[in-house]
Amino acid sequence: MKWKALLQDRGGSVLVLGMLMLVLLSILGIAVVNTSTIEVQVASNERSYKENLYEAEAGAIEAAQSLQNSDLANVAPGWLQGIGGINEANDMFRDTFWNNTAVPSAGLPGARLSAAFQGFAPGSSLSVSSSRIHLYSVYGRSNRNNGNAIVRVQYRKAF
Repeated sequence: MKWKALLQDRGGSVLVLGMLMLVLLSILGIAVVNTSTIEVQVASNERSYKENLYEAEAGAIEAAQSLQNSDLANVAPGWLQGIGGINEANDMFRDTFWNNTAVPSAGLPGARLSAAFQGFAPGSSLSVSSSRIHLYSVYGRSNRNNGNAIVRVQYRKAF
């Protein structure tokens, strides 16, 4: 008899239902806040990556422009490596290479640049009297905002 009376008493059911809804909405709110936090971090990482990529690309272009303006036939820049001077598999990802061999960019605070002579372009003239096309690999690196980007471009110059 007591059980029937307790089961028919619905006075506290609204309270229990309200508490259950409050718990569910709290869990949903916490999940939304966590998702928003992660999205902000992803956007920040993407911005940092793009800044580093564009700065590394600008460093590589600066190095190519410096090679263009240099008289490579007589005096090469000190940061220009000879054939085999840069081992891409090992050197590109070591800070010691970028700190000791590459030079800082003139206009970009976080960028460093380097270049290596790769040889002569296929099909270029073998004649001593005519100019030959020289191939260079030009590198730019930016290492800022907890990110890192390396850009490699090919450069050709006839002399």
